[in-house]
Amino acid sequence: MKKIICIELLFIMFFIPVQGLTMIINVPGDYATIQEGLNAASEGDTVQVAPGRYIENISWPGVNGIKLIGGGDDTIIDGDRSGSVISFKNAVIQSETIVQGFKITNGSAYEGGGIYCSNSSPNLSNVTITGNTANWDGGGIYCSNSRPSLSNVTISGNTANDGGGIYCIRSSTIIFDNENRCNIYANSALSGSDIYSEADINIIVDTFTVKTPTSYYASPIENTFQLSLGDYPITKFSYQSGHVTLYF
Repeated sequence: MKKIICIELLFIMFFIPVQGLTMIINVPGDYATIQEGLNAASEGDTVQVAPGRYIENISWPGVNGIKLIGGGDDTIIDGDRSGSVISFKNAVIQSETIVQGFKITNGSAYEGGGIYCSNSSPNLSNVTITGNTANWDGGGIYCSNSRPSLSNVTISGNTANDGGGIYCIRSSTIIFDNENRCNIYANSALSGSDIYSEADINIIVDTFTVKTPTSYYASPIENTFQLSLGDYPITKFSYQSGHVTLYF
């Protein structure tokens, strides 16, 4: 009986440290593509991507807590005009899931040319989303029942029918970092050039500009806006019935 207890204790002691281990997966060192690296990752793992251009349309696996880390704008995920660049479609994806240090470009989809979020709330940090197209909604980011967090994200030069930069529907919102502020500008759409949202959204940005004052970038629901300026003045502000033009 004593021998059995001793063996069981040794077995438990041997496996406790292993359970806490996480891996760093290198692309293209360990896997040729980002998708393969993500598919091999478990919760808490990091997929480290070397600078370069990766022609991919990534479908994020149903695992929370994977960190996808690139080297900034020199690490490019190119959607090749053949779908959303990154798609999140699983409710387990929460803010522990991180995408950091990438340029996301050349995506083209019906919804969410750059990033598509459905029932998912990833954390995007130090990311540039540019040159993406949605045939309908969300040229840069499309959100449905989602709450993605954005920190130091630039969204510009994206196009859509509604929500050229960001499109939020079905109780979605964006969690903006108050310190590492985002830049959302020069996107285009028939409605909501930079941001289109069905629900209230607290927009905290560093740059939110309009190059052509004859078009509108924000259209208030019930003709009201609540602006919190803090230490940041607003210049060249004009308001017309149904149309608002903001320069920050």
